[in-house]
Amino acid sequence: AGSDAEDAESTTYSAPSGSSSSTASSSSTPRGPAQGELADALSEEEEELLTADVPALLEAMNRAAQEVNDLERRSSEEQHRQQQCIARWSRHYEDLRCRYGSKALDDAARVLQAEKALRAAEQHVQAASHAVVHTAVVDPAERGGGGCCDDISAAAAAHMRALAEYREARDRLMRCRTDADEVTLRRVVPCLRILKRRAVCLGVDQEKLGNLAAQARASKIAYGRSIAELDRISRSVHDARAPSHVSAPEPAPALSVCQA
Repeated sequence: AGSDAEDAESTTYSAPSGSSSSTASSSSTPRGPAQGELADALSEEEEELLTADVPALLEAMNRAAQEVNDLERRSSEEQHRQQQCIARWSRHYEDLRCRYGSKALDDAARVLQAEKALRAAEQHVQAASHAVVHTAVVDPAERGGGGCCDDISAAAAAHMRALAEYREARDRLMRCRTDADEVTLRRVVPCLRILKRRAVCLGVDQEKLGNLAAQARASKIAYGRSIAELDRISRSVHDARAPSHVSAPEPAPALSVCQA
């Protein structure tokens, strides 16, 4: 009996290679890695599809960032230059006011405004005069059968109104010059005219500054879109990778039964 028990114990714990427990262990162990490798292969294929647009998005993001930096730098430089010009012109204007007085500057400003109105009225007269000439020489057939006399009368009436506006603008300029000191006007008006022209240039520069700011905003929007798309791709890749990280269940260990 003792010999039989020893033989049974040696048979139970020796776990020969051909036993059922060894077979179960060897058959179940390779299945986990094989499934993981298949999941990883599928995940890599999905990742290639999901990240196909990443290089283009990165290039667009870098380009937009460079544009934003360049536009903001140019905008800052332009704004600084305009502030310097405004400060310099303000000092010139105050120097004129201190030298000639507020009344002289106000008189000069009215003269410049009257000169501007006179130039506009003169252009209106020229346009009305050309309209009269054009109406008189156009063939009635080209007017679509309209009355020739009526068209000429209307053009002549518009020309007369333009002439009246021109005369009124001319008289206003003469009054402005009469009310002011002529000697002071000869000194102040040229300086004030230069300042007025620079103010017009400043308006053009302000428009340029606004265009730079609008371009910077557009580049920032493009940059934000690239960042959002990259974030979406990153989350999609993370979701696609998640199943491949779930480990296969461990195979159950082979149980050994002791025979009494």
